[in-house]
Amino acid sequence: MLSKLTHLLVAAATVTGGAAITTGAVVGAAGPAMACGASGPTKADIRYADSLPILRSGSHGATVLGVQYYLRDNGASYLTGTGTYAANTTKAVKHFQHQNHLTVTGVVGHATWRKIIVNDFHLPWKAPNPQLSSGASLRTKRGAELTNLTRRLHGLPWFQYNHGQTHYNGKLLADVKVFQKRVGVRNSGVFGAQTTKKMVTVIAIAGHEQCQI
Repeated sequence: MLSKLTHLLVAAATVTGGAAITTGAVVGAAGPAMACGASGPTKADIRYADSLPILRSGSHGATVLGVQYYLRDNGASYLTGTGTYAANTTKAVKHFQHQNHLTVTGVVGHATWRKIIVNDFHLPWKAPNPQLSSGASLRTKRGAELTNLTRRLHGLPWFQYNHGQTHYNGKLLADVKVFQKRVGVRNSGVFGAQTTKKMVTVIAIAGHEQCQI
């Protein structure tokens, strides 16, 4: 099982304005920096957990995809990140509940959300809206914002972003369209405010927020 910290520490090069900047930490500066390994939950964590919807079989969207991503990181490798709450997700949730001494219902309610949202890695941030269309250059500030978001989705088996990509096309564009479809956004490939908001939700629930070491 990959640790949360392992996922957060991504060695990559962010390309902005034609100059490559190499970083040993997670890409981007979105959201407040926070200490790795911080214990919780804090009051902010609880408020966020309690704001999330109850999920059960048949639920669909970004919160479901975020839970699937989180559970996949934590042992449920059979989850493929469909964004739809079906039998495999119910199975994984029940296992998580059993492992964490929660009532085993297969439903993600407040108690389960609080157990998932255990520290500040799970708090969403206000990410800038890249507003990019097919073919746009990633060697710009907007391109860097898109790169910052999409690189955090590597744990999804169908999202294999090419770090050397210079334009918003090819597999990256195709993967964003898949993402849009799975979270209930029109899958036009246009990377706008709705897609940004949904992606931030998935990343926050999965625990792939920024941390500081």
